[in-house]
Amino acid sequence: MQQAILCIFAKPPVPGKVKTRLIPEVNSQQAAQLAAAFLDDVANTCCRIPRTKTIIATDGEWAKNLEPPPGLEHWQQGSGDLGNRMERILERALQSAPLAIAIGADVPLISGQIIERAIQNLQRTDAVLGPSEDGGYYLLGLRRFQPGMLEKLPWSQPHTRQATEDRLKSLGFTVSQTQMLFDIDTPSDLKRLEKHHDCPATQRILREIRGSL
Repeated sequence: MQQAILCIFAKPPVPGKVKTRLIPEVNSQQAAQLAAAFLDDVANTCCRIPRTKTIIATDGEWAKNLEPPPGLEHWQQGSGDLGNRMERILERALQSAPLAIAIGADVPLISGQIIERAIQNLQRTDAVLGPSEDGGYYLLGLRRFQPGMLEKLPWSQPHTRQATEDRLKSLGFTVSQTQMLFDIDTPSDLKRLEKHHDCPATQRILREIRGSL
């Protein structure tokens, strides 16, 4: 299996700046704690994948009291929309590894098997997408890069994944998909998440929050 760099896209978990759509189900401090827990679970899963390197692709500086996952490099996403920032990170990753995979930090249910399957898919296709139930995607893997490939796509729309796949195919990329997941954006997503026990950091915070109500 070829070496891959796993790039987790995450904002510093500052209250009032992250996961605000979870409010008022939880308060802003608890939403930030959940965002940090989601990242911990995703990072712990990524770090267990053989022949990979995990980095945090962030768009801000982390305060000392925010306690990001230890031992991981932080790469700044830079300016522009999500497409510009993903391109910048993925291009950098592909300069030092044959495969690069961008992963959202708000899918704590992602498993090692899903990531390994994405890496396997990249042995036979140029790109792999991990579809989200809302029409977006939680994972984008590449084995080659083309400038502008993610430029001016319709982000945060019900057809974001399809538009991305269409763009890639129009550029001559072969595209495969992995398992569908749901990311955690709304109170209903949070309620669904409570039924799962494969994300220990997230479950610990959820127990603390429910215990304080």
